[in-house]
Amino acid sequence: MNWKPSFSVFVMMAMAFTLLAACSQTAGPAAPIGDRATLERLAQSYEKLSVGLPMAADRLPEKERKDFTVRVFQDAGYDYGKTLQELVSGRHDVHDKLVRDMAELVNLPHRYLKWDDRVLTRLYSNEELDAIKRLHRMLNTAQ
Repeated sequence: MNWKPSFSVFVMMAMAFTLLAACSQTAGPAAPIGDRATLERLAQSYEKLSVGLPMAADRLPEKERKDFTVRVFQDAGYDYGKTLQELVSGRHDVHDKLVRDMAELVNLPHRYLKWDDRVLTRLYSNEELDAIKRLHRMLNTAQ
């Protein structure tokens, strides 16, 4: 018997291999905080990924905004969650403009949302939510 795979089988196999490759990639490091070149790299990723959006990134629905923000960090070679944890580590001066700019990008997913645990828990894991609250306190104390 001479079996020939159909085109759809080929496409399914290609998708499976792509998924496996994507899952096997390790997350990047935390973005260096207070580094202008890092912010410029993130800005380039932001601009590049914004091109295909139906509206401005900060106007996307909250879940899509979070996914977009995570993709911006990934595209620039960094990890969103690790960057958030680094921001709240206490090692950075929140009065510094570059640190505040990074915080603004990290806070993009909940921009324009009511500051309420029910709203925020839809977006963030428990660990992320704790860090977001710490960052919020740090930024408000620094003003």
